[in-house]
Formats: sequence, structure tokens, C-alpha cells
Amino acid sequence: MNSAADAVAGQTVYRGQTTGNVDVWRGIRYATPPTGDLRWRRARPLEPTSGTVDATTFGSVAPQQVNPGVPLSPDAVKSEDCLFLNVWAPQGAAGDGRRLPVIVWIHGGAYVFGAGTHPSTTARISRRRRTSWW
Repeated sequence: MNSAADAVAGQTVYRGQTTGNVDVWRGIRYATPPTGDLRWRRARPLEPTSGTVDATTFGSVAPQQVNPGVPLSPDAVKSEDCLFLNVWAPQGAAGDGRRLPVIVWIHGGAYVFGAGTHPSTTARISRRRRTSWW
């Protein structure tokens, strides 16, 4: 069963999902989109925002050639606006003040392949959540 999981950072609420005993936030933007004049430049910080951000779907993946050895998920969207990360945490960890481990996934890619939506990574984390790894 899926339910909402909220995490607060500053004035922003990130609305993720709870599945089983894991909360996950997908597609969290971590820098200003590297498009236009910012292309091939150092990442710029985001401007502070307030409100609620939907963090239930993966962000875009960097444009890349198809690599059969490292397939992208079938629903992956390619875009230069691709600076997103994903976070997995024990259920309820975001709101109870406990200091618990989390997994933060930022794909590297080496300008060649990979994404935060990569099926092997998301599947591996999903399998782990069925055990007591926290």
C-alpha cells in the first residue's frame, strides 16, 4: 500500500510516498536547471521556495545514447534539466526527530550513461527494504 510521506526543508514540503516500511522521495531538484546560459557551467543553487513539491516521480535523465548494458527505465524522460536526486528512509523518519540513516541517490553517468531512474538501482533498494537494514 502506498501513502504520502512529507519531509520539510526550510519553507518547502516534499511530498513523497510510503511503500511498506520505506519512505521515498523521487525527483528532488538539487540545483538550478543547467539550461541556456548555464549549460556546461558549475551548478547554481536553487532559489528558496515555499509550498509543496510533488516528490513521487523520478526527475528527467540526462540526454544520452541508448546503452544496452545499462538500460534506462521505459518511462525515463531525457532532458538537459536533469539535476535531481532520490531519497529512501525508514518509514516515518522525516517527522519524528530520530537520527536515522537514509540512502541518497545521485547518478554519476560520466556524460555517457545512467540515471536516478536506473532499474537496477531502484530494484536493489526495493528488495532491501523487505529486510531489516536500518
